[in-house]
Amino acid sequence: MRKILQQLENYHQDLIKTPERWPLWHTWILLSVACLSLFLVNYLKYSAVFSLLVTQLSLGLKTPQLASYFFQSTHFPMLWPCLWWTLIHLLGFIALPCLAMRLLKEPLNDMGWGINRLKQHGFWYLAISSMIIGFAFIASYRHDFQQTYPFYPDAGRSGFDWLAWGMMYAAQFIAVEFFFRGFLVHRFKHQFGLNVLGLMCLPYLMLHFAKPWPEAFGAFGFGIMLGLLSLFSRSIWGGVFTHVSIATAMDALSLWQKHQLPHFFWPAAF
Repeated sequence: MRKILQQLENYHQDLIKTPERWPLWHTWILLSVACLSLFLVNYLKYSAVFSLLVTQLSLGLKTPQLASYFFQSTHFPMLWPCLWWTLIHLLGFIALPCLAMRLLKEPLNDMGWGINRLKQHGFWYLAISSMIIGFAFIASYRHDFQQTYPFYPDAGRSGFDWLAWGMMYAAQFIAVEFFFRGFLVHRFKHQFGLNVLGLMCLPYLMLHFAKPWPEAFGAFGFGIMLGLLSLFSRSIWGGVFTHVSIATAMDALSLWQKHQLPHFFWPAAF
């Protein structure tokens, strides 16, 4: 253990010894952008906001059929708010930080987008995924777990519903991993060293406060592990794989416990 701690200390010192190419005010601007991203995602992602937006657009454009389409005519009324939820995450957690870095003329190619050293650390991502899926199997017998997952209530209606929701869910995880394990970790690692993991994990933990307490309880340690692996691998894609595999397993386990696994690709009522 002492050897591991010493290696981490040496790695921390190597990070903060690396010359920072950008002025201090860049850091404050980007930290402010990070706060703005968290603010926008937290308050705009909800289905009530989507409903209000569509309603106001219908009134402003004098096209009541617009609101009618989204809330009545469409066969997937619950899927549109999920798409809105996904787009808000992509906007807040990818587009806004990337735009700010672009305006400051900072490079985006070292934010973890590449594969880089991912293969060297693939075992740890698989181990983390397997361990948490095991815990999810046990938790799937809990009523609060079954009531929480899947977030899309019609996921068990058909294979199409589950696939469409799964693609949106995966896109949201790409946004989350880029923001927390890409932007926050790699942009600020040379200023904070390994302390950047704490900077990243505080807001990451707060994202989980609305979820069942066992998941929220483990979010901090889970975030630290993914952040450390992102530093070592210089890639966000291991975290994306881990999140998507766990989320897919959790949805499947919840549907299985409720006997709601889809049996048809297309909703039977159509």
